[in-house]
Amino acid sequence: MVLITSSEVIDLAFSSVEQITPGIVKETKIEAAQERYIRPAFGEEMYDAMTAGRYPEFVNDYLKPALAYFVR
Repeated sequence: MVLITSSEVIDLAFSSVEQITPGIVKETKIEAAQERYIRPAFGEEMYDAMTAGRYPEFVNDYLKPALAYFVR
């Protein structure tokens, strides 16, 4: 499960003048960024908890902006 949607990546990591559509940001790219940067940083238990929907404030406020940058 991905922690961020393509639309959220575009909103957080791209400027409004860049013509990026959600179809350009593939889910596989998001998954790859999560595997490379998020899972190793937080460990299996925390990663599994976040992908299961626990800690939504932390994910929304801190993780999504960083993950959007990593996807970009």
